[in-house]
Amino acid sequence: QQAMITTYCEFPVTEEDRINEESAVSKLVCADELGNIFMLLLKSEGVSNSTLSSGAKDLSLQLHHLGVCSYPSTIVAISANKAYIGSSLGSPQLLSFDLQGGVTTLDNNLDPALSRNFQVVQTMENLGPVVDFSLKDLERDGQCDILTCSGQDKDSSLKLFRKGIRLETEAELPMPDLRAMWSLKYNISHEYYKYIVMSFIAGSRLLKFEGHSLEEAEWPGLDSMASSIYAANLVGHNGAVQVTNSAAIFIDFDKNFQSTARWTPESIGVQITSAESNGSQVILTIDGCKLLALELSTDGNSWTLLGQTDFKNEISACSSNAQVCAVGLWNELSIILLRVPDLLQILVYPLGGDIIPRSLLLTKLEGLDYLLCGLGDGNLVCFQLNTQSAEAEEEEKMEVSTLTDTTNVPSQSDQKKKELMVKRSTIPLGRQPVKLNFFKLRGKEHIFAITDISTVIFSMNNKLHPSAVDMPDISFMTPFHTEDFPDCIAVQAKSTFRIGSFNDIYEMLITSIPQYEQVRRV
Repeated sequence: QQAMITTYCEFPVTEEDRINEESAVSKLVCADELGNIFMLLLKSEGVSNSTLSSGAKDLSLQLHHLGVCSYPSTIVAISANKAYIGSSLGSPQLLSFDLQGGVTTLDNNLDPALSRNFQVVQTMENLGPVVDFSLKDLERDGQCDILTCSGQDKDSSLKLFRKGIRLETEAELPMPDLRAMWSLKYNISHEYYKYIVMSFIAGSRLLKFEGHSLEEAEWPGLDSMASSIYAANLVGHNGAVQVTNSAAIFIDFDKNFQSTARWTPESIGVQITSAESNGSQVILTIDGCKLLALELSTDGNSWTLLGQTDFKNEISACSSNAQVCAVGLWNELSIILLRVPDLLQILVYPLGGDIIPRSLLLTKLEGLDYLLCGLGDGNLVCFQLNTQSAEAEEEEKMEVSTLTDTTNVPSQSDQKKKELMVKRSTIPLGRQPVKLNFFKLRGKEHIFAITDISTVIFSMNNKLHPSAVDMPDISFMTPFHTEDFPDCIAVQAKSTFRIGSFNDIYEMLITSIPQYEQVRRV
C-alpha cells in the first residue's frame, strides 16, 4: 500500500557507513503515514569527507525498510542508532536500530509483517486521541478508574488509568512458606537496617546485609528452631527481642549475640499468641485474652512485668506507643485504649457496624498522632488521637482498676470520646482484611496497608491519601532502608522475597490493552 512520507530526520554518519575512502553517505530516517520506517541513504563517489557537496558525482539513493512503529508525527535522532518517534495518534516510542556492520546489512523488504531492523526500547503511553471513555470502579474498592478508547486504527487500545504507586524490584529471591518477617538495625539509633528475621512454620532464619549482598547469618541467642511471632530493636539497648509462642528472648549484640534475658509464661501449656513493641516496652498477648507489658532491665539481663489486664474476648489486634495501647477484640466491635505501661483502661470506642478490627497502628504523620484501624472487610478507619486529653482523663480516674470484662465498663460521655479520638474517616482499600505496617520514604512517614489491593497511605497537608501499589499478592512487608538500597522495602509476594523501591509515591498507573483496530465505544 502506497503512503506519503510525513516526517524525517537526518542521522549521524559513522565510519561503518562509509563504503570506502572516496565515498560519502548521508542517512535520513523517514516514516510514512502508515507507520512504516525507512532509511534513505545518499551516496556519492569522489568525496573524501562525510558531507555531500555540490561537486559530488555519481550520486545514488538507496531506500531500506526498517519496520513498522506507531503512527509517527516526528522523528528525533538521539544517537547514531537510537531515535525517538513522537506520535499524536498512538504511543511515542524510543527505538534502537540494528545497524551492526553498517547500513548495507539492512533488510530491503517492504512487507511490514516480516522481521524489523529495530527494537522498541521504551513505549511512552499517550492518552489521545480519546474516542470514548467511561468512569468505573473496576476493583470495587471505592476508587474511580478511567477506561478510555485511545489511539487510531492499528494503534488503537483500551487504556485503564488508576492513581497508584509503582514498586520497582531491586532484588528477589525465592522464599516459599514464609510466614512473617521483621527488619532490624544493629542499633536502634542507626539510620540503616542490617538484618531481617524470617519466620517459617518449622523455625526462624536470619538474613544479614553485608557489603553489597544479602546472606544468611546465625546468632547464638536466636531460637532458630521456633517460629517467630515478633522481632524488634529496643531503645537503650544494643540488641533485639525475639518473641516465639513460648518465650520473649533478648539477644545482646554486644555480648556476641547471646541471649541474656528470657521471659516465659508461668503456667504450663500457656502460649504467647501475639506481640507488639513501642521501642521501650514489649506488649504480649497470652492465650488470646490476657495482655502483658514487659520492660527490659538496664543491664539487659532480666524482664520486669509492668502491667497486665484480662479480656473476656480474644484480642484481634494490638498497637502501642509510649503513652497508650490500642486493643481490638473478636466478637466486640470496639477499640479499647489502655494507658502504658500499667495497661489501665482509658476509653472504649464503639466502631459501629458488624466488622471486626483486624489490625491497629498508632503512628505519627506530619506531626499528628493517628490511630489507624484495618477492618476485616478491607476498609481503613482513621482517627486523629489526642494523647494529651487521654493522659488528662486517666489522671482523673485513678480509681479505675484492671479491666476484666469490657461489657461492664463504665460508659464515657460522647464529649470525652470526641476529645480523645477526633476526625474519624474511612478509606476503602480492598475486600480482604487489612494489615498495617509503618515505614519511612525519603525521611517522611508512610503506612503500608496489605490487603488484596495493597496500598500506601501518606499524609499531605494534614490529610490522608491512599496510593495503590501495582504489585499483587503481597502477604508481608517490612522496611529495609540500607546504604546500597536506600528508601527500599522488603515484601513477600507469590512465594518470592523482593526488595523494592518507589520512584514516586503518587502517580498515574496506566494499563494498555492493544486492540490493533479502531475501538469506538466502551
